[in-house]
This record gives sequence, structure tokens and C-alpha cells, in this order.
Amino acid sequence: MLRTYTRNHRLMFAAMFLWGFGMGMFIFIQPLFIESLGATTSQVGFALAAGGLLVTAVYIPIGLWADRRGRRITILLGWWLASFATILMALAPDWRWLIPALVMYQLANFAMPAFNGYVAAESAGRNLSGTLAFITSGAAIGRVISPAIGGWLGEQLGFRAVYLIAGAFFVLSSLVMGLISDRPAEPAPGLRPPARQLFFSRAFVWQIVFIFLLFFALELGQILMPKYLQEVRQLGLAQIGWLGTVGSLGVVVLSLTFGQLPETRRWALVLCQLVALAASVLLLSSALLPVIILAYFIHGGNWVVRPIVIGRLARTLHPDMLSFGYGFLETAMRLGMALAPAVAGLLYSRTPAAPMLAGAAALCVTLLLTLTLPGGRSQALGSATPDEKPITAQT
Repeated sequence: MLRTYTRNHRLMFAAMFLWGFGMGMFIFIQPLFIESLGATTSQVGFALAAGGLLVTAVYIPIGLWADRRGRRITILLGWWLASFATILMALAPDWRWLIPALVMYQLANFAMPAFNGYVAAESAGRNLSGTLAFITSGAAIGRVISPAIGGWLGEQLGFRAVYLIAGAFFVLSSLVMGLISDRPAEPAPGLRPPARQLFFSRAFVWQIVFIFLLFFALELGQILMPKYLQEVRQLGLAQIGWLGTVGSLGVVVLSLTFGQLPETRRWALVLCQLVALAASVLLLSSALLPVIILAYFIHGGNWVVRPIVIGRLARTLHPDMLSFGYGFLETAMRLGMALAPAVAGLLYSRTPAAPMLAGAAALCVTLLLTLTLPGGRSQALGSATPDEKPITAQT
């Protein structure tokens, strides 16, 4: 299968694997780390939300800059910034001191519009959702065993050791990412469409609004699952780490399966939301460990849905506006994911099950929108809806 992808795709897969291994060590226990630094439940939600809320404004202009000046350099800057931020997290003496590091880590996501634009440009003639699913599955594969390692290290050596080791893996990932080439995936010089044309594409605007609602719903129901399992289901830190491993394995299976479905069909998106909804129902309905394991296996949520929404959005974008368009996607996605923890923290302080119940209700709304809203047509290839003009290059 690897031979069907370019050298740059394979390097990005390897970099994502290293990144996923490092991130998997701490991402499933991060709420517990913040709490260990003295934060209350609502403050945990605030700390997780603060970074995302403060940096959502940078994605769109940096995406446009990447289309004009170069996607590769933008990717590398984000990768190295996140590596540094993770090391700072390990050194934070108090939960309030952790916030600047979390903001920096979230800010590093400015690389993602350029990353997605690079992959889309490199994937001309291929199923973009499938290619993205392959590359991002590297991160999911890296997370298969690392959450269990992170949970065990957290019990044996403390949280700070987990973050320091994760930072070392991020540095390795950045070094591998530095091997990708500038060409052929960089924006072509010459004629480019004016950026303002995106604002007049109703297919594009509707998808951005939908993406915000979708990622808010997914994150709301899942962000405090580790805390719920520890306090309500009485699971230990190491057990929660192993559940993270199960969840990562599920992401690999679901991403590669759903990513192969045709981008013109909406059923992949429907299935992603249905399995996330089922995961919340299972966790709320049973304390049996096999049921919890099954819920974590299918709960992939935003990790599974990203390649699909990225592939769908590409069909409304001109090739030289990919990173700019993905800047809007990243803004909508991160804004939804940033607001959700704050809401989840407030709901949890009232009733531990409330965030998952609210997330399930929100998913029912996005499911209805998925089935009723029209998908975007491939304006990058020159087609458009009857009442819209295609996005074309101009001088």
C-alpha cells in the first residue's frame, strides 16, 4: 500500500506516527494533570479552552500566507513551536502557569491549514479523504501503545516525566517533517483567485458553519471522559491509559475504513457521528469494563471525522487557495473544540453525566444537518451550483 503514495506522503506519515506517539502519552490524562496542579473541575475546562479561544484568529491569515509564501516552512514552524510548548508544560509549577504553554501548543496548530493544503496539492488525482486518512492514521497508530505507557509512567514517575518524554518525540517528529520537499506541493506562481471569492461561495460558508457545530458536539461529549471514568466508574490512571490505547486502535480502523468511501457520499460523515453517539450511550449506560472498552474503541470522534471534512471542503476550493480555505476550517474546528471544554466543565460540576448527554443531543442536531445540507461541488475543477460562479484564477 505504501507504494501508492509519494515520498512526501510517506515522510508525513512517519512524522505523524512520532507525533501521535508523543501526544498519546499525555492527551488522555491531561485533565488529570491540570487538576493535579491545583485546578478545580471548572478551571480544568477553562484551562483546556483558553488556548484554543485565544489562537483561533491566526489560522485564516496564516493559511493565506502559506498559499502565497510556502506551505512547508509554515508546517515546520508549527511543529517546532509545539515541541517547545510541550516541554514548557512539563515545567509549569501551577495550573495558571500551564495556560501560556497550552496557548503556545494550540497556537502551533496554525501549521494545519498549510499541512492540509500541502497534502491536498500533493494528492492531485487521488482520493483526498483516503490519503489524509492514511497520513493521519500514522498519528493514531502512534497512539495505540503510548497512552498505556503514559499512564504507567504517570503513576511511576509523575506527570512531568510524561510530558518531557512526549516533547522528545515531538522533536524527532519535527526533524522527520523537515525532510519533505518544497515541490510539487507548493502553490504555483502566477494567476491566483482573489481571496474574497471564498466569502461568496455559499457551499463553502455552509460547510464552515457545519464544521463548527460538528466539532463542538464531538468534543463536548468526550473531553471529560477520563475524569468521568476515574470519578464515577472508579478506574485507575493506568486503566484510563490503556483505554486511550484502545481508542487509538479504533481510530486507525475507523479512519482507514471510512476514508475509503467516496468523497461525494455523505454516509462516511453520518457513520462517524453515529459511532460517536453510540460511544456516549454505552459509557452512560454501563459500568462493565467490556462495554467501556467497546465505547472507547468506537469513540474516535474528531480524529476520524477530520479527513472526511477536509476532503469534502477541498471540492469547493481552487488549488491555490487550499491553505486559505483550510484556515477557515481550522478556525471553525478549533473554536468548536475550544468552547466545548468550558461548557463541559460547567456541566460536569453539576452532574458528571451532563457533558456526554449534551454532546449526544448536539450530535443528533449535526446528524440532521448532515442529511439535509447539500455537499459542496468541485469548484476547483470548474463546476458550480446553478446560482454560483466557480472560483477561478484572476490576475
